[in-house]
Amino acid sequence: MRGVLLSACAALVVTVTASVASGSPIRKISPPASGLTVVASPPVAGARHVRLTLVMRYEMQCNYPGAGPLTVVLPRQASVPNELQVGSVLLGGKTTEAKIAGTTVTVVIAPPTGVMCDAMGPGMLQLVFTPRAGLGNPARSGSYRVRVVHARHSFTAVLRVTARP
Repeated sequence: MRGVLLSACAALVVTVTASVASGSPIRKISPPASGLTVVASPPVAGARHVRLTLVMRYEMQCNYPGAGPLTVVLPRQASVPNELQVGSVLLGGKTTEAKIAGTTVTVVIAPPTGVMCDAMGPGMLQLVFTPRAGLGNPARSGSYRVRVVHARHSFTAVLRVTARP
């Protein structure tokens, strides 16, 4: 087993050395794409009971987003209820508890249970406010900022609202 491992390592060193010596470009591995996308459905100005979908992409351990509060700051022009109905917010496809204060929504991500792997890599977290949440688009068409903060990550995206047909 040890001899096979040493042979594999030697082959890798020879391959990399040959690439460098031949002048072949070595591709840089770019960091994982990170960011936030936000989409309202329907995207029409003044629409009520919209489905608002936020997708965050950043480096995660075993696709686990990390424990702690996830804070979403909606545009002040958006229509928001005083409280969110139970089951109206989905985190990773599962219902989760969310608190709303003004235009700020806080969702707590629970710590993992059991043993986690050590792999770090690009991950995706989806947060959905279903129509039952009672959110509404701003009354005027335009572009509106949505901000999300979670642990050491901070994202800003633009919610595009179109004119009524």
